[in-house]
Amino acid sequence: MDETDVIYALRVIKRVFEDHNIKYWLDCGTLLGAVRENRIIPWDHDVDIGVYKKSSVIRVCTQLPSPFKYRHLDYFFSLNKDVDDIIFEKFIPKITIEYKSCVLSVQLYNSEERMLTRRVMPYVTDSTITKRLRWLIMDLLQKNSGNKRLPGHVLILKKAFYRLPTKLRNKIIENLILLYDEFSTSGIHFSIPKHFVENLSTITLYNMEFPAPSPVEEYLECRYGEDWRTPKKDYVYYEDDQAITGDEYLDKVK
Repeated sequence: MDETDVIYALRVIKRVFEDHNIKYWLDCGTLLGAVRENRIIPWDHDVDIGVYKKSSVIRVCTQLPSPFKYRHLDYFFSLNKDVDDIIFEKFIPKITIEYKSCVLSVQLYNSEERMLTRRVMPYVTDSTITKRLRWLIMDLLQKNSGNKRLPGHVLILKKAFYRLPTKLRNKIIENLILLYDEFSTSGIHFSIPKHFVENLSTITLYNMEFPAPSPVEEYLECRYGEDWRTPKKDYVYYEDDQAITGDEYLDKVK
């Protein structure tokens, strides 16, 4: 990512979130870079922002000015509220926003009694059938996007899908999601103690003040281990994050 693009994107998202009173904080690799190196980590592929998982966050993100672009959200709020809520919960663990070379990853956290949690389904961990089910659901939900890359038979299916009555379309999507859950694994769960974000501190990055978990060094140890000050180019978030927990643990903290 070009640092100039990162700085501009951070300035815009900071202004927009603060104008809309959205609680946010620097998270994951971006926070690590800010504390350890006073910049983004040179080999990092995105900018991480943490927020509580609320539909209002998506509405704000979809209103970002051009040339900001968001991925996989143009279907959202197009169906009825019940289906929207299911899609939001199961398919949107983060919001991805692009500005030139910069990718903003807005991490969406569920608020439990004592913990913040996220459930993600990394594409590389899916079986063939769940990958195909996921893409089928996403393709059907995005009425006017992605058509150029679709095989002919899928495009025909998609056009036929949108000729159906809305209630029937909703039912099909609900059943496809149930089928997806049946074949998918439990996903990867992340959980962090909520106290880290209840009273946020501030950190300076590129001459801007950003909210940060507190105490920030304890939070980084919670995510990256005791050796968080040591750079690791081979770090893989869905394998190495110290906040990864099993289903049994999540059941206890909810």
